Order: sequence, then structure tokens, then C-alpha cells
Amino acid sequence: HAPHVKLFSVVRSATDAQCTQHDLDPLVCWSVRNGLSLNLSKCFVISFSGRRRPLLYDYTMGSASLQRAWPGLQRNAVLLIFVC
Repeated sequence: HAPHVKLFSVVRSATDAQCTQHDLDPLVCWSVRNGLSLNLSKCFVISFSGRRRPLLYDYTMGSASLQRAWPGLQRNAVLLIFVC
């Protein structure tokens, strides 16, 4: 049983979102190389924003799109991405 991992990223633009996605890609490759499976059903994107229309980027791990959860609804999220 592996511990929960929480990743944080400040995303202010589409370019920031793409950089965050590029940070996720090596994590997926590392887990495959080391024979570790990622439980994507427990991986979520949670965005926090004061904007009226926050940037909602479709993050993926491998070929799977990550589910989006809303603040306060997911207690054991594995992935958190902040949008400012």
C-alpha cells in the first residue's frame, strides 16, 4: 500500500496548465518503469479559483482523463491542482 500523493500547481494560463501536464507525464512513465500501478479512480483534479470562469484543463495520466472534483467533496484526492 503506497501513501497518498498530493501535487500542487499554480495555474494561471493555458501554458501553465500544459506545463503541469508535462510534469504529470514523467510520473506515469516512472510508475510504469517501476511496476507500480496508479489507481486512477482515486486521482482527481481539484481547482480553487476566485475567477468567475476558471480555466478547466483536461489533465490526463497516460491515456486516461482525470476526474474533476470540487473543493470540499473529495477528502482523499491523490492529485490537487490549484487554479488562481
